Amino acid sequence: MKFRDCMFNFRKIRVGDLIIIIIALVCAIIIFLMTLPKDFESEKRMLVIRTDQEIEEIPFDETDDRTISFTFLAGSGKVQIKNQQVRMLRMSEELCPNQICSKVSWIEYSNQSIVCLPNKIVVTIEDDKDKVFDGLSY
Repeated sequence: MKFRDCMFNFRKIRVGDLIIIIIALVCAIIIFLMTLPKDFESEKRMLVIRTDQEIEEIPFDETDDRTISFTFLAGSGKVQIKNQQVRMLRMSEELCPNQICSKVSWIEYSNQSIVCLPNKIVVTIEDDKDKVFDGLSY
């Protein structure tokens, strides 16, 4: 018996081998499907604008393309929503001297925020209220 003949015998796939391969693939697919998120709907996102006077919660989704006005003690401001991203539009120099809040640019992820300290304004993106943790480590 030659070496090549011996190797050829190991390469043959038998019925038992095929069954084991199929069972392993099915188990891998089941484990993969179990790790997917339970709800396939897009998460409900909320734009939260906190001023010294009030808290506004504005729901938005991927189709929103609008500008929202809000008032605070010293005047009014605007926030733009586009492509699931949010940014604060420029205010007058008297209201916000350094314009840092409008230079922050777009925010798009949960718990990101834009803060305007002179006017005590916080603009935050939040996801579903049911979620308590955004991550766990063991």
